[in-house]
This record gives sequence, C-alpha cells and structure tokens, in this order.
Amino acid sequence: MHLVVIHHGLWGVPKHMGHLETKLREKFPETIEILNFEGNSGTKTYDGVDVCGLRLTTAVTTRLKDDSKPKIERISFIGYSLGGLVIRYAIGMLEARRVFSGEGAVVPANFITVAAPHAGAAARPTTMWARLYNNGQSSVLSRSGRHLTLTDNDGDCAKKKGEDHKTNREKDADHPGGHDVAPPTTVTAGDAQPHDTHHPLLLAMADPALPFWQGLSRFRLRRTFANTLNDRVVGFTTSSLETSNHYRRPGATYSVDPKYPSIVVLGPTSSDTSNTATNNAATPFPAPPSSRPASTLQSDTEGEPDEEDLTSSINDTSNAPGTPSLLLPDPVDSVSTPRPTFSPFVSKTDPRLYIFYCMLPLLAPIALTALGTMHVIASVRNWRDVDTPVTLSQARSELRAYVAAVDAATAMEVEDGTDYEGVRDRIIRNLNRVKWEKVHVRIPHRRAHAAIVARPDYDFYADVMEKLVDEFVVS
Repeated sequence: MHLVVIHHGLWGVPKHMGHLETKLREKFPETIEILNFEGNSGTKTYDGVDVCGLRLTTAVTTRLKDDSKPKIERISFIGYSLGGLVIRYAIGMLEARRVFSGEGAVVPANFITVAAPHAGAAARPTTMWARLYNNGQSSVLSRSGRHLTLTDNDGDCAKKKGEDHKTNREKDADHPGGHDVAPPTTVTAGDAQPHDTHHPLLLAMADPALPFWQGLSRFRLRRTFANTLNDRVVGFTTSSLETSNHYRRPGATYSVDPKYPSIVVLGPTSSDTSNTATNNAATPFPAPPSSRPASTLQSDTEGEPDEEDLTSSINDTSNAPGTPSLLLPDPVDSVSTPRPTFSPFVSKTDPRLYIFYCMLPLLAPIALTALGTMHVIASVRNWRDVDTPVTLSQARSELRAYVAAVDAATAMEVEDGTDYEGVRDRIIRNLNRVKWEKVHVRIPHRRAHAAIVARPDYDFYADVMEKLVDEFVVS
C-alpha cells in the first residue's frame, strides 16, 4: 500500500485539500491510502513548524506500525503553503528514526509542495513598512510567524564540521528505490551551517548534514508548484527556490501548457522570439512587465502584484468563472488585447478603491482583533501544554544522535550570523543541491494562493491539481 500524506496551510483545515484528495482517490482507488492530516487545524498551525511537524510524525509513525491495516510499502507527502514546511520537518524526523533505511524500510516516492515558503515568507526588510509587517507577523502568528520571518533560534541543534559529510545515498548503498540526487554530492565543511547565536529553524532544515535534507534527498520525485504572480501570501522565489522572479525581467516570455493552461514555462526574451507559435504545444507570450528597478528583483514580496502585472497586455480567455479550465489563450493579437483580471481594483480610478479606503478604519480594528484573538488562543494553549517542551527536547536529542551516528567530525566553529538575505540565499542554495522539478503556475486571480489547490470556492483553476494527480508516481 502507498500512503499519501497531505497537509494544509496556515489557519487551514483538511477540507482545503479536499479537491486534491478526491482526485487522488478517483485515480488510484485501490493502490493508495490517504492521510489528510487534521491534527494541526486552525490556530494549531500557530504552534510552530517543529511542533506541527512532530504531530504529523506521530500520526505517520502510528499508521506505519498499525498491523491491523495493509502494510505501507511506499510513502508520499504533499504540503500546501505552511504545510510544505511541516512535511519537510516530518520527513526529517522520520529519517532520524531510520524509517527510510534499514530492514523493513518504507520507500519514499513523491515529495510535493504547493506554494510553500521554503525560505520564509517575510517582506524584504529594506523599508519601515516591511520591518513593521515582519514584526507584526512574527508576533501575531506566534512561533510559526517567527519561523516564517527567520527571526527564531529554533534551528540550534547539533551539527558537525570538519570532514566531508556524505549524503545518505552514498552511505546507504542498499537503499530500496532511487532518489535521484542531482548530482550525487558531498557536503563540505564550508557548506555546513554556522552554529551561532541566530540559527533559524528553516536554515537548519536546509542543512545538508541534518536529517531534514538527507530525508528529502531520498525521494524519487521532488516537485514544487509556485505561483508566478498574484500570490500575496507566498512569493515566487521562496516557493520555487529561486533567487529572483524571472517572469518580471524586461522582455521575459512564457509558454502556456496546452493541457494545463495555468502551467507556464519561461521562454526566451522577447528580443529572441516573436509572439507566434513555435510549435503545436506552446505559444510564447510576453511576461508581465515589472515596474521595479533591477536592484529589487530579488525581493520575495512579489506576491503583492504590481499594477502592470494585473493589467498586462495578454489575451487569456481562461480567466472567468464558468469558463472551461482547459481553454487555451488565443495567440491572435496576444500583445495588443488587454487581459481580463480578477483584481479587485482594475485601476486607481476604480470607485471600489475609494470604498475600500473609506471602510479601512472600520475593517482594520476588526482584522487586528481577530488576529489578536487567535494569537491569544494559541499562546494560552502553549502555556497550558506541558508536553510540547518535552517533545521538542526529545526531538533535538534524536537529531543530535542522528548527526553523531552519521559523522563523528569535530564540533563546528563559531561564525558570525548573517543578514536576512544571506540566510535566504543559503536556504535556497542548499535545497537546490537536490534535484527538483519546478512547476510554474500563472493564475490571473487575486486569490491565486487559494486557487492553486482549488480550495472551496476557487476550483475554477483545478487544472493545476489535475497535473499533480496525473503525474503522481504510485509504483
């Protein structure tokens, strides 16, 4: 039996992933068992990536040991938004417990994240408003907020430095099934992470010497789905493990997948190609222009679209609700025909914009009160929870034991901490040491973050999840 573990995002509930669960059951009715995890629903997602990951680890371990049900031989993980980080932590703990190696090991098959903030979800801290946003996020969202803004120190677990650290693929020659590391690599001392006073959890989860990275390297398929625009929650660079949003570069073009029209592939710049069909499968279109200077293209706040992104001249007839999702853009007059959009404010003269500003004094206190209430609920639960500190302590002990067993190199030297950009770059660089299939998604809807997984009321872009299911590896 193939166990498929699904995890929702921040504030989420299992029904947010209901469309994907249904499609998987329809396509593989006899060969898979689905665990759409509900143990981290609602404000429980505030408890931190590590706490949520440990809850998921417990649920998976319990199922693997349940002899009353069919034996699990293969396992896959699908994580949406914050759930992508939760499943990465969970596979790290499963790796530390040798679930993927040794006698009776479970074979890791698919590891898929959808709009997941692998390198955090903070605004680039170059302005006062960005710093205010980050501080608010890290405070209101409790431990998960600090993890997402890279301001925590929960990644301070045992690491080693000195000699080369080989991947588990090289150490475990008899491991069942392939895990296609690209390329098979050795982790040198210079690539290991510093054991300094500021060590975010997400940085540790990208450390090639720790089981989070090692467990990730075992999977046969690793795939990311990332919104190229309109994702106000998780930007393209952090979800696609890139240092810049290539679709914002001047002259950038993309091709539309004829079967899954929300899927795009970056093409050559407009100076190298004309706006005509290059083959029967894909048609190049100009990517949305960027109004930002080149120096800010590496920002991860591209989830908040520029006005040009929302009104760029691309004829896309698959935008409106009720329109068949497989309708392709018309290549005729693709440059001159304005694209319809789901943006709430089409222009600065839209009367709805003024209504919004008038209601803002009323809406802001309501929103702040709601967020504050959820923060208090999560804080009280953490205060009353006497088991979580013990569980986290045990998890850190397991991580230290794992590192000690893998390599007995000398302790790492103290190194000065790095800034936000440096931490993000190291996370992205280390995660890219394994091979990923990166799927780029273009959803012309202001709620692209919800639409990408066809959440309730946003299922008119279901072709993204159709692609995930169609290319899911079962055997």
